[in-house]
Amino acid sequence: VADRVEALHQLLSMDFDRAWLIARDADVFGELAAWRRSIVNETGRDLRVVAIAGGTTASRVIEAIVGTTDHEILVDEMSISSPRVSSLALPQKALGKPARRLVADGSGAGLARLVWRDFQRKDPGDGEIEIEVAATGLNFRDVMLAQGLLPPHAARGGFAGPLLGMECSGRVVRTGQGSRFRKGDRVVSFASGAFATHVTVPDAVALALPEEMDFVVGASLPVAFFTAEYSLVELARLSAGETVLIHGAAGGVGQAAIQVARNCGARILATAGSPHKRRLAKALGADAVLDSRSLDFEQQVSEATSGRGVDVVLNSLYGEAMERSLACLAPFGRFIELGKRDILTNAPIGLGAMRHNITYHAVDADELLDHRPDAAREVLARVAEGFRSDALSQLPVSVFAAADAEAAFRHMQRSAHMGKIVVEAPQRLEARKPT
Repeated sequence: VADRVEALHQLLSMDFDRAWLIARDADVFGELAAWRRSIVNETGRDLRVVAIAGGTTASRVIEAIVGTTDHEILVDEMSISSPRVSSLALPQKALGKPARRLVADGSGAGLARLVWRDFQRKDPGDGEIEIEVAATGLNFRDVMLAQGLLPPHAARGGFAGPLLGMECSGRVVRTGQGSRFRKGDRVVSFASGAFATHVTVPDAVALALPEEMDFVVGASLPVAFFTAEYSLVELARLSAGETVLIHGAAGGVGQAAIQVARNCGARILATAGSPHKRRLAKALGADAVLDSRSLDFEQQVSEATSGRGVDVVLNSLYGEAMERSLACLAPFGRFIELGKRDILTNAPIGLGAMRHNITYHAVDADELLDHRPDAAREVLARVAEGFRSDALSQLPVSVFAAADAEAAFRHMQRSAHMGKIVVEAPQRLEARKPT
């Protein structure tokens, strides 16, 4: 880290109109992006960053940066990805083409089964809208579903159902009676089968997308911020002066949760699974960041709280790590379970962990949208207000083309990402300019 800081100081002492900072380490992409944004905000210099995975050739790097308008680029052997900062209009000519949807029924095994197939578009009914999808956010549920790892009852239940994808961005192309949106409106939305060119949804689960925000960024927002807001504010009632432990703080929900907890005035302890992810969580506002892959975090939480424990745990760990997270709670603490592994395997929890008036909540945004739509709308409205007031800000995004959907799923499977993974819809391939 010291070497990189010194390199940045040397670079900023130079006179330049534009500079590219290239790191031969894909793991530092999030850290470089955070530094770049701080430097640009403070100095106005046109600094751009590229992080390169091992084995990437010089020609691949040149392909990534020549002619591009992107400022933060991650390059590996399979993809060139970047958070987009310029809005790309949806091509209207795509409206007349057959709708396509990503399904897991190809001839391969595991994630190699993913293919785009034609399907019949659904006319919007009363209070519904049809969205031409620009980009879709990827969630771990999609990876499990694509691999056939979700039991039938879990795959069928909830708002998303048995289809891949539950959040997207795009433009409204048709509206039903009583809809609050109009044709041409830019929106982000929850959607069943969001990995598609078109989705039809109740307009209550959609939000207007600001003109200055790119569709790719928009697709990264609904699940992460909805889950964080519902978990910490609606259920945990996190308040100023309390302490929260956020596991998986470098992921999409984790980063959103840091923002929500900071807005609540809470002290934030966080965990992440690698040094560069822990540095990112610290840079985002965590007061202390621990190693989620070591069970030592329980003792470290005790030391950081003078033996009292934390008021809230936002959990995504499983097995013994989950049990140790329960033990981190102070009396009257609230445990918010986001993980699915222990629940789907019906893992037991000793009731002794609850002896100090502990409250346990299992959270599934998919179920909330399906069974409590009114509550979901209230949470969505608070998230929207957070972005309007600048209390919330966008997450770092790794972008994959539709043709690279399998690579996107494998990227999440390896936990190689920080922030969100977004896949562009098939028609975006036609809109993309060659670099």
